[in-house]
Amino acid sequence: VNVPLLIRPPGGLAPGHRTKQLVSHVDLVPTIVGWCGGDIPAASQGTDIRALCEGGDEPVRDGLALEFHSSNWGERPNPLRGWRTCDRKYVAGTEGGDELYDLAADPLETRNLIDDPESASVRRRMAVALADWIASTPDSWPQVPMPEREVER
Repeated sequence: VNVPLLIRPPGGLAPGHRTKQLVSHVDLVPTIVGWCGGDIPAASQGTDIRALCEGGDEPVRDGLALEFHSSNWGERPNPLRGWRTCDRKYVAGTEGGDELYDLAADPLETRNLIDDPESASVRRRMAVALADWIASTPDSWPQVPMPEREVER
C-alpha cells in the first residue's frame, strides 16, 4: 500500500503533478488503452485515470482492494485482503485478526479500531465494500490456493 506511481502522459500532455487520490496498478490498462484511442474492455477491473495524469485531482474511485498472500509460504501462511479509502484501511485475514485504522488520525497504524464501538459502522461499510469487490472478481477468498511445492531459492 502507498506504492508511488509515476506516469508521464504521452506527448507531454501535462506538467508535473502530484495527487493523493487512490489509484491501483489495474488502472494502467484502461488508462493506456484510452490514450491509444481504444475501447476499454467492460471486464476491466481498472479505472481510466487519465484525468489525474493530466493535472486533475478529482477522486476516480471511492476505495480499492488490497491483496497480500504471504512473505513466507511456510506451514501457516495468513493471506490478507483489505479495503483502503483515502482515510481508512480495513484488513481481513483468513484466520481472523482483522484490523481497522483511521489513517487521517493515525497514519502509522498504531491503534487498531476493529473492536472500537464508535468505529462499528465504518468497519461494516469497509467489510461490505471488500466483500463486494471479492464477489465482482475471480478472487476465491477466503480460500487461497497454496503453491504445489516450495520454490527453491
